[in-house]
Amino acid sequence: MPKHNTGTLEQRLLNLLNKTDTCWLWTGATTPEGYGKITYKHRHVLRTHRVAYKVWVNPEIPKGIKIRQSCGNRLCCNPEHLIADPWTDDCLNNKTERMRGEQHHNNKFTTEQVLEIRRLWYEFQFKQTEIAQIFNTKQSVVQRIISGKSWKHLNGGK
Repeated sequence: MPKHNTGTLEQRLLNLLNKTDTCWLWTGATTPEGYGKITYKHRHVLRTHRVAYKVWVNPEIPKGIKIRQSCGNRLCCNPEHLIADPWTDDCLNNKTERMRGEQHHNNKFTTEQVLEIRRLWYEFQFKQTEIAQIFNTKQSVVQRIISGKSWKHLNGGK
């Protein structure tokens, strides 16, 4: 069994990735925020998605660029899911907005429940207050789901 802390960064990443049909999930150590982490030269701790970006997409990440996962999964290292975004002050305000669906720390619904909320609204013409009662939530939460302001990654909110 190979040691996880030997070899190139690419080899070390590959040793601890679980490649699913969509995401490449880090199975090693994580940061308190839930991102994968890997040590480098016995002292520097690097986030695994940034290392994956450098190894498989572009070896240089310019200053002011943030690497994020389009799938919203903090453990994902799939190069097809890694996006380079300019880091701006408004990123702090939009941080939770980018976390997707069931991965969001404040999530109270499953994907299936969100799709059912939208179906009740669009197909069966339920009122938002009725849907809110069914799902034991506020009307404003239902409105955000229906309008696509939350759960944006599910077919544009329609």
